[in-house]
Amino acid sequence: MKEIENVSKQYYTLSVACSSIYFTMESLNQVHFLYQFSLQFFFEMFNAIFTNNNHLINKTDPLERLQIITHDLFQMIYTRIALGMLHEDRIVLALLLARIYLRTLNNEPNYDEEYDILIHGSSTATTNTKQDQIKIEGLTRQQTDSMIKLAKLAAFKSLQSQVLSNPDFPKWIEEINPELNVPHLWSEIAPLTSIGKMFHQLLMIQVFRPDRFLSAARIFVSNVFGEGYLLAADQVLDLGPIVEHEIVSNKPILMCSVPGYDASSRVEDLATQTNQQLISIAIGSAEGFNQAENAIASSARQGRWVLLKNVHLAPQWLVTLEKRLHAMPAHNQFRLFLSMEIHPKLPSNLLRMGRIFVYEPAPGIKANLLRTFSTIP
Repeated sequence: MKEIENVSKQYYTLSVACSSIYFTMESLNQVHFLYQFSLQFFFEMFNAIFTNNNHLINKTDPLERLQIITHDLFQMIYTRIALGMLHEDRIVLALLLARIYLRTLNNEPNYDEEYDILIHGSSTATTNTKQDQIKIEGLTRQQTDSMIKLAKLAAFKSLQSQVLSNPDFPKWIEEINPELNVPHLWSEIAPLTSIGKMFHQLLMIQVFRPDRFLSAARIFVSNVFGEGYLLAADQVLDLGPIVEHEIVSNKPILMCSVPGYDASSRVEDLATQTNQQLISIAIGSAEGFNQAENAIASSARQGRWVLLKNVHLAPQWLVTLEKRLHAMPAHNQFRLFLSMEIHPKLPSNLLRMGRIFVYEPAPGIKANLLRTFSTIP
């Protein structure tokens, strides 16, 4: 029993992290109604890390295996969830996962106070009338309020005097890429780790240059997890391996797109490449519902693929479809694709049951270039 207890202790930190990750996944629907995830989805990722992980081959040292499992789990969780999120929300997920990951590291302090400031930003107005009268040349009212709020952290207690006395500050605040050269305006009671310094720089950017926050947040997350962490979800989505290895037959694949962006052609191209029989039906009339039900029933027996287009036009019918899929036995090769626009009336049970992929035009030049280069062998 003592031996079992000792081994369990080694994995205790990971188990606490897994619990935090799951409840973070559960709370993502507060960011957007589309982000609904089941416990089963989490277990699939958790089991894949242990049973189908090439990084664990020939690794016998328990601590080394634990490090690999922890790192790979955070990578897989981010990549699989981020593929079902809008681009603008992915950095939120990355920052939340970074918070959980930092708690698993013995050499990093607790950053709860810093995260509270980061999450709430300048949303809470200060009520101290004397502080409200503070005016610093070159700073807006919002920047001044945010600075006062940040000064509540012990490390930034003398931030206001530092801002006034630092000769480089006015020049820095006007820079094009201020996140690459943040002035050291905080005090260190104990020496900070590189991650701690990056976190303090991120808080500075949030206060004085919120327009560069996303870029600074990406640098911070890459510092925590490594360079390629965020890039994994920015590549062009290769549906083939996912459909073959990660999806089971009774799990629908939800191709959610922004209005005016149709993702159904991706499925038709994939079916052509893999020589799969695909039945494609446009939803929108009672006749379409009957066709769809018959196609799903026959294809589930024979192992064909079915693509239902524009299912957001029939949210009530999707409720009955979700119930039918739960009870329906299906051939291993059967796959059901649903293409839809992102719509608030989509049933949450179907979103939790399926695997979501969000399709939208790449935002900005950098994302477009990354997407283009990732398609070149």
